[in-house]
Amino acid sequence: MVLPNDDLEVKLQHVGMVAGRKIIKVEAIKKENEEKVLLGEAEIEQPVTAYVFTGQGSQEQGMGMELYASSPVAKDVWDRADTYLMDNYGFSITNIVKNNPKELTIHFGGPRGKAIRANYMAMTFETVAADGSIKS
Repeated sequence: MVLPNDDLEVKLQHVGMVAGRKIIKVEAIKKENEEKVLLGEAEIEQPVTAYVFTGQGSQEQGMGMELYASSPVAKDVWDRADTYLMDNYGFSITNIVKNNPKELTIHFGGPRGKAIRANYMAMTFETVAADGSIKS
C-alpha cells in the first residue's frame, strides 16, 4: 500500500516494440521496504519522424547502376524508389543518377504539392538538453 509522503522509486525500461509503438516496462518500489507497489507495461505511440540528410548525393555519375544492371533485387529496389518518387514528387531518381543533370526544378503545385509543402513546413526537431529537458 502507498500512503501520502511515502518515498517511491520508479523505473521505466524500454523493453521492445510492437507495430511501431514502444513497449515500456513500469515498476514502482517503496524505498522504505523495497515493496513492489506497481508493475506494468505501456505501449507508447511514437511521433512521426523523418531524418533529412541534405547534400549527400551520389559521389559520381552512374553510381550504383552496375548493380542495377546485374542484380534483379537491386533493380527492384531502384525501380520501386523511382516509381515512388515519380508518383509523389514528379522526378526520376535513376535519371538523376544516370544522367547527372546540372539543373532540375520540381514544382509542388496542386493539391498534392500543397500537402507536400505543408508536411515540409511542419517538420520540427527535438533534442535533449544537458538538464534532461526536451527542446524543440
